[in-house]
Amino acid sequence: MKKIQVLRAGIIEHTKVSDIMRIMQQKRIDDQIIDSIILVEHPEIVTIGPQASRDGIEVSEDYEQTVVDRGGGITWHGPGQLVAYPIVKWEKNEQSVRKIINRIEDLIIKTLKDLGINGYRNPAMMGVWVDGKKVCSIGLAFLHWVSRHGLALNYATPGNRIENLPCCGLDVGTTTSLEKLGYKKNNNQLITRELLEFKSKSKKTNINVPLKFVSNILKNRSIAFIISDFISMDYSNSLKIFSSRHDVTGIRIYDKSEEIIPNLGVIDINDNETGKRTTVNTSSKNVRKKYSEYYKSKRSEFVDYFKRSGSGIIECNTQDDYQKKLLKYFKSR
Repeated sequence: MKKIQVLRAGIIEHTKVSDIMRIMQQKRIDDQIIDSIILVEHPEIVTIGPQASRDGIEVSEDYEQTVVDRGGGITWHGPGQLVAYPIVKWEKNEQSVRKIINRIEDLIIKTLKDLGINGYRNPAMMGVWVDGKKVCSIGLAFLHWVSRHGLALNYATPGNRIENLPCCGLDVGTTTSLEKLGYKKNNNQLITRELLEFKSKSKKTNINVPLKFVSNILKNRSIAFIISDFISMDYSNSLKIFSSRHDVTGIRIYDKSEEIIPNLGVIDINDNETGKRTTVNTSSKNVRKKYSEYYKSKRSEFVDYFKRSGSGIIECNTQDDYQKKLLKYFKSR
């Protein structure tokens, strides 16, 4: 399996992501980064491809719109839509636009099947269809066989915003979302997980890696949330550099049971990050004390690093209502 970097970018304007894609595409051509996928949701915008321009298709002034250089006609982006942009260097045996699009279609169809939805191709039109309606659009641009742009999967779009458009040159009302077709149990998180089938080659925590990666691709000042237990090697310098360019908040996730080791006698413990199995004498007060001190030191490092870098801090117990935590945090800013 190819190693791939997944960037979950949250909600970002299309123009900003378009700039990021260009930067990443060139970096991938130069082998400065590995294959990557950007997962994002855009505020509402209609992108107009060259086919729509050639066909003279006009979009109502009621929609914000922009011209793009991917293949195809017009595509709606907005809430309730998962957008995935693969910045991938395709191998020689893969270098066929039709083959690449078919591969993406197969992935979407498999994803939908795993969710109990029958998705299929329309031989006359790129993308994926369900119950006679198009729910996923695909449009790519290539440079030296590194792809840019990608797919848009509609799972719960608002009102009739997408239905009122002749997306991809189709009749108005042909393109819709899964929710409009009655598939209301499917959500963005589940689709995202199934779509990527992502398996990390390493279970180790190293905060420096994502900080350096995102620093290389986000050129404009952005809002970034870093979610981790932050039990990691020293990341203070990387965080300092990243925070000087962006508005950063660290969200530390922890569980009460992690804070101390109970006296359970001699037990075997598996290290999830290294896979090593270790025998620990938890009846030893010295062992329990050292563990507690280490845990507290990592928590102190988190607070210290983020405060010194001028970044925000949220600490969330696994038993906490995270929504209340976030609301309280945002109200205080």
